[in-house]
Amino acid sequence: TVRGADFQTRNLLLALRAGEPRRIARALAMEASFLASSQPDSKRVLALLALASALAQRLRDPHTTAIVLMTTGAVQFLSTAWGPARDMCGRATELLRSRTVGTSWEIASAELFRLWTLFFLGELREMSRRVFALLRESEGRGDLYAATGYRTGLANAAWLMSGDVAEARHQLRDAARAWSHAGFHFQHYWNMLAQMHIDLYVGDGAGAYKRWMERWPSFEQSLFPRIRVLGIEAWTVRGRAALAAASATPAGSAGEALL
Repeated sequence: TVRGADFQTRNLLLALRAGEPRRIARALAMEASFLASSQPDSKRVLALLALASALAQRLRDPHTTAIVLMTTGAVQFLSTAWGPARDMCGRATELLRSRTVGTSWEIASAELFRLWTLFFLGELREMSRRVFALLRESEGRGDLYAATGYRTGLANAAWLMSGDVAEARHQLRDAARAWSHAGFHFQHYWNMLAQMHIDLYVGDGAGAYKRWMERWPSFEQSLFPRIRVLGIEAWTVRGRAALAAASATPAGSAGEALL
């Protein structure tokens, strides 16, 4: 997140220095999404999105409009407005697919946000249908970023929906093998989250809690908890794992200490 923020700041400064409206609109929209990670309801976020949207409407450039739609959806996701986020990311995806070329990163990012909103809205059948189709598509073009996102995190629940625990784990292993082992990226958190869901699904509360706590220091050091919605999700899952581990331990034993 720190490195990403650094690149985004450079992006915004260079866009303003160049003075090219399309670059400025995209940079303003991206700046809004970065700021929203910790301050999703701030007036500055809304002001940046309004500026970006006004520029996009004036330019009528499909790529710029799609970026503004996608980042608006991301901001709504970070504000836990799941329904509007789903719809906005869906509009961005449709525009990117029909009116732009060379935008695989933008399409994958918008699709991932849409999948996550479907999960939180409880629209799991639709999420699963999209995961399988999107994974086939991303594998067909060798898109590691997209395929890793569709195999891990909340999207991995698509295989649990069909009761296929072995395949859910297989997808995680493939994702981990293909991704960098250096540092702690979003992809590492997504893998960690999906493994937790699998552990809880099969009733291994103690294993879930142990694995979660082993990775927790890396998660904290990555500064991902500063992303408010991510921090809430991580603490919620940690609490679920602790409860599951404690409920499987005789009363009065060390299990109570987990809580």
